[in-house]
Amino acid sequence: MSKENSVTNEELARMIKTGFDEVGKRLNNLELKTDRLELKTDRLEIKTDRLESGVFDIKLRLDNTAHRFEVKDLQRRVTILEKKAG
Repeated sequence: MSKENSVTNEELARMIKTGFDEVGKRLNNLELKTDRLELKTDRLEIKTDRLESGVFDIKLRLDNTAHRFEVKDLQRRVTILEKKAG
């Protein structure tokens, strides 16, 4: 080997350390992103639960009310009965 291409053990060790440090930084960033994603998923689950609860409440209210077409039909029938009863 020529003198220009030779690498000392110390230089090689520094290069390896730099490579490991960069991999460590990338892993830390990946962990942070994973944690953020988990937080967003938890928030989404909470919002979904609230939405389901709201839909359930709406269904309960609708079950306890007459539908518009039923009311109109009943009004028509009452009008007919009132005319017949005089």
